[in-house]
Amino acid sequence: CGDGVTFGGSDAVLWKSTDNGVNWDTVHTTSGSEIPMIGISQLDVDLAFHTCWSSGGVWRSTDAFSNVGQIATTGSAWACDVAKDDPTAFSYSTYGGVNFVSWNTGSNFTSTQDLGTNAGMLYLHKGNLLQQSTGSLDRLTVNYNVPSNPIVITGLDPIAGSIPTKYELYQNYPNPFNPSTKIKFDISKQGSVRLTIYDQLGRMVSELVNADKNAGSYEIEFNASNLASGIYFYKLEVPGQTFTKKMMLVK
Repeated sequence: CGDGVTFGGSDAVLWKSTDNGVNWDTVHTTSGSEIPMIGISQLDVDLAFHTCWSSGGVWRSTDAFSNVGQIATTGSAWACDVAKDDPTAFSYSTYGGVNFVSWNTGSNFTSTQDLGTNAGMLYLHKGNLLQQSTGSLDRLTVNYNVPSNPIVITGLDPIAGSIPTKYELYQNYPNPFNPSTKIKFDISKQGSVRLTIYDQLGRMVSELVNADKNAGSYEIEFNASNLASGIYFYKLEVPGQTFTKKMMLVK
């Protein structure tokens, strides 16, 4: 997606290409002189946001900008981004300096202190947000609690065999599934391992693993008997790398 910047009182324009930038279609126009920043989730590419300066506020899409809806009317909205590890965490700031953070995909926001004239933002992960001002680079540190796990899982033990030579996350089996499926992953060296499940709205529905693990191949059963049918995403985080795959629950 890209921004069509116009002046002289014309609307700000959002363009979209589905052929690697060869052709572009107008998908959204709104009052304001420009769309300065676009944020698209790495875990759910259908989830996207954009700001609009000076009067357009903040907009959200759950279908890759085919449709958008306004979620904030704040004036002079400028920088924005989605947390790389959690689609529910989104932030935007005004060019005048106030920063706003949401942990429910933009349904509600909490304002933080004035950090200066904000011109850029990088939401590294849910706990750390970097923001570029005209005179400084600021970091917002967020403390949060992970909800208790509502999903039933089995024990996690390494599978007998040789030590893997690289990190890898495999496609769950069976897929589609009802209500249980198995997720296998390889750990090439000892270190921290986190395996989480998200729904299509980017909400974390389960944290299957969050611990130090020895090198080896692992398999864990995910039981989604108390979840609705639909597409879910499972994400493996290991030192320096992140892997994400899609699975389908059909009841």
